[in-house]
Amino acid sequence: MDEVYRSICMPSNRPLGNSQRSIESALTYIKLNKDTDFSVSDNSGDLLKSEKFGQQITDRFSYHADHSLSETQNWLNAAKLSSGKFIAFMGDDDFIISTKAQMTRIDNPLTIGLRPNIIVWDKNSGVTAGSNFAITERTAKDRIQKYFELAKGNNNTLYSFIRRDISLDINFLCQEFHPVKTGYYDWAIVLAYLSSGILQVDHSSIYVYDNNNWNGSEIDISNRIKSLFEKGGVSDRAAYFIKFFLGIDSFILILRRQSPTSRGELEEAAIFSLYSYMQSFAEDYNKHKNLFTPAEQSIIELGSQVTDINNMLSWILKVIESFSEHLVPKYINFYENCIYRPWGKF
Repeated sequence: MDEVYRSICMPSNRPLGNSQRSIESALTYIKLNKDTDFSVSDNSGDLLKSEKFGQQITDRFSYHADHSLSETQNWLNAAKLSSGKFIAFMGDDDFIISTKAQMTRIDNPLTIGLRPNIIVWDKNSGVTAGSNFAITERTAKDRIQKYFELAKGNNNTLYSFIRRDISLDINFLCQEFHPVKTGYYDWAIVLAYLSSGILQVDHSSIYVYDNNNWNGSEIDISNRIKSLFEKGGVSDRAAYFIKFFLGIDSFILILRRQSPTSRGELEEAAIFSLYSYMQSFAEDYNKHKNLFTPAEQSIIELGSQVTDINNMLSWILKVIESFSEHLVPKYINFYENCIYRPWGKF
């Protein structure tokens, strides 16, 4: 067996009829790329699906069905089933295609991942976007800033091949300690990846992203975000705070203790990300102030008086408390298990 260099990891929840083509695209991919394996962690509970793919297990295809796994457990389990040096998560409604281009091999120790050529499509409009950019800026802050500029609201870099130790570290911290066990914080995960090193383009792979779930009216998209928070066990009103939560999530994950980047560089990047999201949250708040309770409004508006990062972190806890008191100790626990310091120290 060839050395496994890359792994495709699919946490699957859709039934057979809605996921078969995606799974089979990855099976075709690994037939054409002998140094790649493919793992599926399936919590759909679909017996027909488990019967079909459970019979196809090989030394480069792992399939594990367990209906009891939560969304985040299923995500992490898919990675644990793999063995590649670089691992890419794949949605069970997406496709991956192998091109004739030679696979990119990483020879730069600062490189933490390979980003495939990415195509975005939906059933109404067909292909709506495509991208093949790299993120090679020298500092963590510059890489995050460049990503904000290039991504334009589309975070499908989540499906890049990322160095195994970095991907597992970040996703383990989210699965074990994040206060909300659902997939709204994908942007924070990607920013944490980028704070760890540079991202090259892999021209040997095309990732086709199904955007149908996010291609609707503002109300449809808002309801989709609300459902994510409900699945995570918190009020769907958390959707009004999503920029706020992404700010503190990215701050914490960028500053995680196991990052290979220097602490000074990480602090600069984490503070930049936090302030960027908080500015965006303030803009959303000012447009939709009526969505917030009077108690939330009184605390949120104190943010305009924040003058430094220490005051910002104190204010953040007060905002969290105004929304949901029980989330405060959970966020403190998440912070301390990622950064290894008490809240406010980094």
